[in-house]
Amino acid sequence: MPVLKSGEIIGNEYQIIEPIGKGGISVVYKARHLNLQKDVVLKRVKDEQLPKIRNLREEAQILSRLKHQYLPQVYNFLETREGVFTVIDFIPGQPLSYYIKQGYKIDQKQLIVWGIQLCEALDYLHTRKPPIIHSDIKPDNIMVTPEGQICLIDFNISLDGKSKNYISGQSAGYASPEQYFNVAPERDEQGNPSYRFQMQAALDERSDIYSLGASYYHLLTGIRPGNLGKGEQIVPLSAFSLPYSEAFLQIITRMMAPDPNDRYQTAASLKKAFQDVWKQDRRYIRLRHTRQVAVVCLSALFAVSAAAVVLSFRQMGIDADNEYLQTVAQANEARQNGDMDEALALYDEAISMDASEVEAYYQKMLLYAEEGDYQACNFFGQQLLTSEVLADTLAVNPQEKADICYLMATGCFEQEDYVTAAQYYEETLELNGDNPLYYRDYAITLARMMQIDQAESVLDEAVNAGLDTESVKMVEGEIELAQGDWQPAAEKFQEICYAYTDDDVKRRAYLLWARALKTGGMITEAAEVLEEGSGVLSGNNGAMLKRQLGQFYLQAAAQNPEQQQEYAQKAVDVLQEQVESGIYEDAAVYNLASALELLGEYDQADAYLAQLSESKPEDYLPYVRRALLEINRQSTLANEERDYTFVQEQYEKAAALYEKATTNGLSDPDMKMLENAMQQLVAGGWLE
Repeated sequence: MPVLKSGEIIGNEYQIIEPIGKGGISVVYKARHLNLQKDVVLKRVKDEQLPKIRNLREEAQILSRLKHQYLPQVYNFLETREGVFTVIDFIPGQPLSYYIKQGYKIDQKQLIVWGIQLCEALDYLHTRKPPIIHSDIKPDNIMVTPEGQICLIDFNISLDGKSKNYISGQSAGYASPEQYFNVAPERDEQGNPSYRFQMQAALDERSDIYSLGASYYHLLTGIRPGNLGKGEQIVPLSAFSLPYSEAFLQIITRMMAPDPNDRYQTAASLKKAFQDVWKQDRRYIRLRHTRQVAVVCLSALFAVSAAAVVLSFRQMGIDADNEYLQTVAQANEARQNGDMDEALALYDEAISMDASEVEAYYQKMLLYAEEGDYQACNFFGQQLLTSEVLADTLAVNPQEKADICYLMATGCFEQEDYVTAAQYYEETLELNGDNPLYYRDYAITLARMMQIDQAESVLDEAVNAGLDTESVKMVEGEIELAQGDWQPAAEKFQEICYAYTDDDVKRRAYLLWARALKTGGMITEAAEVLEEGSGVLSGNNGAMLKRQLGQFYLQAAAQNPEQQQEYAQKAVDVLQEQVESGIYEDAAVYNLASALELLGEYDQADAYLAQLSESKPEDYLPYVRRALLEINRQSTLANEERDYTFVQEQYEKAAALYEKATTNGLSDPDMKMLENAMQQLVAGGWLE
């Protein structure tokens, strides 16, 4: 097949500039689109490969429908006397192979940003119908644009992976084992993998994940991975002295597992691993082996016992460290299994082993946050940040302090204390500016505070830090909502709910979708959104949606008189389950009492309020709500049957406690309502 010459015109539209690459399947040329006056790429399929490729035009048309920010646009398909061409967007910049040849050492933060972008591109390809497998990912095919963004180029015509009639690039060192062989994994008596090799098999998304891992391997080490097709071995990453965290290297190693079943199974799960690598770094890279003094034993969480003993680390030995980590791991497992009491006990046990280590404290704080007990989360976190026991540890480990501050910010945000949340997010970013999710949540908080310009500025920082597409949409939706544009915001949140696979993000998106609808006055629809989300999501994420769902059902009952009983009963079902679980906020009890009141269940409503007044005898509000409930109950009776004695008793208790509270400038609308009601009862002769 002769090489096309510079200046040659193809199809009366494209003028060849120069050849820019070739492979086993095609030759690639840079060309000029004469009508549009823009540079494009002409990918010419080699003549000998044409009989092997089925339905080339149809497959090119499928590729032309792809639209993604990290993929080039396929414009056209040509069959001319010079050959068969696919016309593709020209991507300026340099391929990763350029940086490898120049000996660049890219820092881990940038590699993670690129990894997330590549995963988004692959997830888009792999979830098309039919799925599209790139099948030739290598450093030459990963472009870095002048703006520092990634673009995955040079698709082979390799659709769906289900038919064996496709062409696979088999680029030496980057192709997965299954691109050479049908790998049939087996295990020997020791559980080690072995493989039976047959003829080449159809590929799936795991093959692309291997090739991406191999490309990163070359970029990290400067050495091309071994060619599995020739039986070459791959030197493990652990054999190199690399300036990257163990957690990050473990991700690359898993991507390159010989058995496809041992790799990440989807690009979405790989993306999640890249996003969470900072968590693994914080939890498993420990500095305790450099300490001279190790443990202060506590009789209570932060109260140092008179019998506390300081032990040297050498006396404890590594076994003690392992015991601490094992206890934390057991607590995490108990938490995942829903046994919160056992988890809390094990975290406290780990703390008693080593009070200067942060992990058990952090996980306990995280448990409170996951359960929605944000008051306990923040109270506990404040103790951590002001603890003398942890002061030295947090001083030398800013990442761990950042994690605590982030949870503090989250707790404040969930309690709608946005000003304090913003302060903690700022402190979090000062301690660790590498995590794009910190920027995301800070931007959202600023949007809630109506500081739109600042929110947009922080969003730009988040994008530069590698924030994923869905999270960008989430912040954009929050900004639109803050500006009163609730409809486009709701559409963005809905799109995230249906397109994203991470349950934590889906839970947040469902809450935001419901909030946007509520802003537009669509309370019933908002309740239905939360109902859908709580059914889709499991575990803590579903439970957290249910906590909000009760309040939305109650509001829907108030907004729809004709369906009041239906929605009130739904509110009772959800709120009763929450209150009886033992982990709830006071608002859940008040909402439950209101829902029961709508159903006419006055005795049951009062019983819940009575429990709250007993548990918080210094709080005036339970007495206020009991008095108002009783006034409404009495209004359902005939005049001769009414008795407001109980109302008088509750009012007097509430008034005494409220008088103390007003010294802090408190003004409560429920108390004002009760005072007005009492004046009317006195004026009507019901009370003296």
